[in-house]
Amino acid sequence: MVPVLPLLTPSGWLANPSADMARFAVRVEHRPSRLRSLAALSGPLSSLGIAPFAKGTDVTGSTPLTAQRRWNFRLPAEFGIRDFTPELEDLVRESGITAGLAVVALVGSTGAVTTIEYESGALEDLRVALDRMAPVEADYAHNARWGDGNGFSHVRSALLKTSIAVPVVDGRLQLGTWQQVVVLNLDNRGRDREVVATVVGC
Repeated sequence: MVPVLPLLTPSGWLANPSADMARFAVRVEHRPSRLRSLAALSGPLSSLGIAPFAKGTDVTGSTPLTAQRRWNFRLPAEFGIRDFTPELEDLVRESGITAGLAVVALVGSTGAVTTIEYESGALEDLRVALDRMAPVEADYAHNARWGDGNGFSHVRSALLKTSIAVPVVDGRLQLGTWQQVVVLNLDNRGRDREVVATVVGC
């Protein structure tokens, strides 16, 4: 027996797609500005009574928008950190996007992007945590192979990650009161770090 799975539609969740899809399709027929078309039933989805959206279907009637920008920041070695929130807020505001996602990426494998309360105590706590998880003086196979001494940098970058996505709602980043987006240089030397941010939505 094929399981009955809930389906997310522009009108909300359908608990029983097989029973509810016909009623949903009728509603869509009378709301062309909300949903332009449904694809024909095909493949495994047809056994659930689900009509998948056609590729590229506009379910909101709004034109998708994209804004992108690059920055270069000179950051100190090992724990060079910068509050990137003001730059990201400016990009969101200038983009005119009111609903979507803001994606921030630091280019390279010895840096990171994350969120934290940008105050000295929390930043010191993060640095201590990184020192414990990936100590600078530990033995790293990367150092043995390449002799560049930044094995800890690669491990710390992999743990924190090099990109994040933040929702944009009503034209504003959805960040907590004490939550800031930060970029870090974790390499064993000062670096010019390239940061790319993209805002997509409508």
